[in-house]
Amino acid sequence: MGGVYLGLLSDRDYLFVTNDKFGSTEHEGAIIRVNNFCGALIVTAKGRFLIRLREVLDRSLSNINRSEEGISIDLAQAIVESLEQEFQREPHFRQNPLPFLLLLVGCSSKESSSFEHIFIRNRVVDIIDKYGQKEYITRSEIQPPVPAKHLFYGHSELPEYLLRQIAPSNLNPGAMRVLAYLALSEAQKIDDSLFPEILMATVSRENGFEWIKEEELYRLSGLAQTVDRTLMGKLYGFFTSSGKSY
Repeated sequence: MGGVYLGLLSDRDYLFVTNDKFGSTEHEGAIIRVNNFCGALIVTAKGRFLIRLREVLDRSLSNINRSEEGISIDLAQAIVESLEQEFQREPHFRQNPLPFLLLLVGCSSKESSSFEHIFIRNRVVDIIDKYGQKEYITRSEIQPPVPAKHLFYGHSELPEYLLRQIAPSNLNPGAMRVLAYLALSEAQKIDDSLFPEILMATVSRENGFEWIKEEELYRLSGLAQTVDRTLMGKLYGFFTSSGKSY
């Protein structure tokens, strides 16, 4: 089974989208609220890693000083330091590490009018055979902040193709949500190994970090079906009017 992880920049907000969800609440998925003006996508290699990592991340975020809102390199470094402390407390972490990507996106703490992205990776860099048992040495890496743009990770080939063809970054938030829902639902139709859930959240300068509620997701589902029928109708009309036979 596989997860899809999308980060989409519209003209007024940033949209987080994933199908990687292991429970019924917003706090049991691969999107996390970092502070009022910053969120993140969590990308893990295996579904079972997400449950463990969410627990560690939630504890780590509660331990750091988040008085400064938005995204910054200081925030990223504080998250990594707190994570490493939590990993040291976790029993048998060296035998059972947690490799992951944490894709932070939020309003710049220095320039509130712009969105920035910080890439954090924790990966295995060495394996040691100790008394007949393997121990994994991990290392965290942080890339400096860059202007936010569309992000595509996991089994996101079809959503990436559709969104790059249809959705420029200056699309309004409502249209971006509909197209994101359509792209992810279409990917799930053609590959039944993908997780069936859809989880969304946004961060904006006006409203900060917000979860997209279940009733809104239901509304987006209906709108996405309408868009799908319209696109298919236009595509069918193009082929029939051209007189070509396929």
